[in-house]
Amino acid sequence: DSTKDEMRGIESKYAVAVSSNTVNFDFPYSGGSKLILTLRKKGNETDVMVAISKGQFLCGFRGCEAAFKFDDGNIQNITMSDPDNHASDLLFVAYDKTEHKIIQQLKNSKKLVIEVQFYREGKKQFIFDVSGLNWH
Repeated sequence: DSTKDEMRGIESKYAVAVSSNTVNFDFPYSGGSKLILTLRKKGNETDVMVAISKGQFLCGFRGCEAAFKFDDGNIQNITMSDPDNHASDLLFVAYDKTEHKIIQQLKNSKKLVIEVQFYREGKKQFIFDVSGLNWH
């Protein structure tokens, strides 16, 4: 997918993957939650972010870590950060170098597991089929 800022002439490209599994949280987030992985390229900037459909991440102002595992590779602890508006349902990969590394691995992987910490719910794992993720 792509959108264009007509005023600035900047095109944004998106690639989105939704977890194949659902986790169940307690009220008020009950009913099943999925993790959504989004890659966004806007001009020269690239962002890798995860959002939870219902729930709250536990990530302080100093950032937090999420565990990423591609196929049968090693577990990688990735530093994440809150968005500027401090929304608790969205996290960004903190460093550009790490984002590029993740994108390269996504291109060559079939499966990705992300483990992330939630407010009052502990760590939960989400599984993604990334074999068809369209990202150039």
